[in-house]
Amino acid sequence: MLGEKKYTTDSVSGMALRKMEPAAKTYGILVHLFQKAVEGKAVSVEQMTVTDALGTMVKKQ
Repeated sequence: MLGEKKYTTDSVSGMALRKMEPAAKTYGILVHLFQKAVEGKAVSVEQMTVTDALGTMVKKQ
């Protein structure tokens, strides 16, 4: 929903789904790392940096 309007789509192309995959994986990793940090657990800087993650999410293909 966007405001009062609801938008839908009948289908999503395979190409669009393939391009979303790296961002979805990166988002999952970020959520996992943030959850560990909130719980007070150690988060290795070798796992992934926020800069790397955001770069993966927004890079043009």
